[in-house]
Amino acid sequence: MFTITDDKTNKYLADGKDRDYYLWLAKDWTDTSPAPSIREFDGYTLWDDSTTGVGTKGRWGDLLFSQVQTDEVVYVQPRVGWAGISLSALAKKYDKKLTLFMPSSKKVSEHQMVCIERGARPVFRRIAAMPVLNKYAKDYADEVGATFIPFGLDHELVVAAGVKSTLQQWGDRPEPNDLVSVISTGVLSRTLQIAFPNARFHGIAVARNLHKGEVGRAAAVSYHKAFLQNADKADQYGKLIDSAPNYDMKGIEYLLDQKLAAPRSPSTLVWNVAGDIRPQRLTHEDIDSYRDWGEVR
Repeated sequence: MFTITDDKTNKYLADGKDRDYYLWLAKDWTDTSPAPSIREFDGYTLWDDSTTGVGTKGRWGDLLFSQVQTDEVVYVQPRVGWAGISLSALAKKYDKKLTLFMPSSKKVSEHQMVCIERGARPVFRRIAAMPVLNKYAKDYADEVGATFIPFGLDHELVVAAGVKSTLQQWGDRPEPNDLVSVISTGVLSRTLQIAFPNARFHGIAVARNLHKGEVGRAAAVSYHKAFLQNADKADQYGKLIDSAPNYDMKGIEYLLDQKLAAPRSPSTLVWNVAGDIRPQRLTHEDIDSYRDWGEVR
């Protein structure tokens, strides 16, 4: 399904950057988000951010948001993904206007509706590919003087907060021997590789092809279905854990079905960034998400 580079470099460790560098960047910041649930899960150890209401990206994006000087923040929110939901919580916390560029469709997605419910302003554009929408969003941010956040929250302040937050919340537990997570842009896996430098990493690509510098030292495999499709056993394993069915659930499925080299052991840490969140009040009929080519409104 997705191609994966053989390159084992981590772009966050380029130019001599290391864990100490990122901890220095976050030296004046402390993670004040609700604590994750760290617990036993089918013989493994689970890090579960589905219980926090902000997800992992909401936890890690806090440092970046705390330093935003503009009144408005701009991001690209795909049809499925937790980042926009996490940013909505951060925008409310820091009293920022959040504008989310979203791909046009005849039927708005549930994750897009959640973002709108939580205060984000949607800008729908018809596109052929997500990089085009990314350019539209960045051009808009430059035009109005807003802060543009790269796709996947691919920013060194997010990495810094991720490293410090992970170590803070993990406490004095022994470093895991193995860590399992899905990979989209790779921000999560690459950051955790810095936080846990001795662990073996296992990644499941679920969204896109992975390029040089994006995989790091993870042993990565591709899930066999497209990003917008749910995991084969989402309904079955969804009874065990609240997890995004098209995202972390794919990694959990591969793990529980023993399709990965990670051993069933408490020293294997499994990461769940968020739950299967749904809109509470909006319906598909409430949102006009369709745009013609070139239409801006």
